[in-house]
Amino acid sequence: MKKGNTLKLIPVLITSCVLHAQEKVELYNTGEMFVSANEVLFVSGEFVNSAQGNFVNSGDIYFLDDFSNTGAFVFSRSVKASQVFFEQLSEAKAKQKISGGANSTLFEDVIFNSNGIDLENEISIAGKAYFERGHVVVNTPLSGSITFLESSSVEGVGDESHVVGMADLDAKKEMEMPVGDGTYYRPITLGESSGLQNLFQTQYKRVNPLVGRAHNVKNAIIDINNEEYWEVKNEASNGAIILTLSWNEQTPPSFLLANPEKSLHIVRWDDKGLKWEDLGGIVDVSTKTVKTPIVVEAQGVFTLALVDSDYNSELKIYNAVSPDGDGKNDYFIIENIDKYPNNSVQIDYYDKSK
Repeated sequence: MKKGNTLKLIPVLITSCVLHAQEKVELYNTGEMFVSANEVLFVSGEFVNSAQGNFVNSGDIYFLDDFSNTGAFVFSRSVKASQVFFEQLSEAKAKQKISGGANSTLFEDVIFNSNGIDLENEISIAGKAYFERGHVVVNTPLSGSITFLESSSVEGVGDESHVVGMADLDAKKEMEMPVGDGTYYRPITLGESSGLQNLFQTQYKRVNPLVGRAHNVKNAIIDINNEEYWEVKNEASNGAIILTLSWNEQTPPSFLLANPEKSLHIVRWDDKGLKWEDLGGIVDVSTKTVKTPIVVEAQGVFTLALVDSDYNSELKIYNAVSPDGDGKNDYFIIENIDKYPNNSVQIDYYDKSK
């Protein structure tokens, strides 16, 4: 690291200790600290950015131990491709902790490659989030949160590494939220929003959040996937989006997947009507996903359900579906058209410019 252009006005306390014959260097910042572009900083011991600390990253930083930020920790917006690595040595046994409470920490690119992260700080990601190893466990009671911003993306996520707990999206774009239960990766995709202000919160749950609210209303819904749920909250000005759920043969009851193309829909619990509401479903067997045919309010508890495809033979025509709010139709669907084999469809095109 080059002292001349990397560190500046830094009341920094650096200490070291010997643990199992390895030296761990701790870094405690109480002033201003800068990591310049193309520079690399390794912190093998605990890192603390105090309430008086102002830390700006334009390079690469490796944190091999716990991270605490109660000050300002940001990346330089004038320099792109700054990275923060949360990694652990191969012999490490405990998880890493990211703490700092409700104080915000802003990363551009971040790489999670450890035994796991205990998140007790509000972190936001503006660039790429690489989930290489270990789960990010969001400790909400201790002000832990992870927010993906408009320019963010997710890579490498799967059963071995994902978010356990609530994951937030502060953006209008479509995004697959990288959530699961610490064993299985069970994403939910939030479609593009047309709202001016958007904040969605999502969480995957194996425990029923609706205890005592069984499905007992006679309608097209035959049975509910009672082994997994997705809870969605939003503070958007317009929270209507296309919503997509996935399935994994290891998690839902086997009867749900007997004929997914014909009978698998998304349902949401209706708090007012005290019943499950059928939101429809467009099934893609190749990606093991089901999405709503039209925009729905992204609020409440969702899951997959087995429906009786013969319960309702009414034709439903979706010919004005614009999930991003641009006024342009994104697709055309006629539901239950298969029940009327002798049919024809005529589509007329009118050029309003002439």
